[in-house]
Amino acid sequence: MKALDVALQAKLVADTGAGGLMTFLAGGVHNVVATDPVVYPYLVYQLVSGNDAYTFLNRINTAYLYQIRVIGRGPDKEAISDALARVDALLTRQPLTVSGYAFWFCQREGDIPDMMDQDGDSVLMQVGATYRLEVS
Repeated sequence: MKALDVALQAKLVADTGAGGLMTFLAGGVHNVVATDPVVYPYLVYQLVSGNDAYTFLNRINTAYLYQIRVIGRGPDKEAISDALARVDALLTRQPLTVSGYAFWFCQREGDIPDMMDQDGDSVLMQVGATYRLEVS
């Protein structure tokens, strides 16, 4: 959902203070895929699913599931894990302004598997989690 994508992007990139999310992410925050040239570490978020809830014939809310991943270079995942912890602090049960919708809540649903991949001589590490965001 475009309005929710915009709200998430705005919330994540606005955390610029000391110890803020952007202090961990040289490559920024991206929706679905990072743009070239890729700078590490960076964050990618994407919509996984959306489920509507109804009362009789009326839709009362929609629960969206988002996947958020932080990707970094090198075998040490401490910095990217710290970035993911900051995402959790920014989103879990925190307010979010979603244009055209009433925001109900955001909660962390769980971890996604840590991943490792080789990029030539470098190791790429990924940590992530899923978040449920409900709006009406």
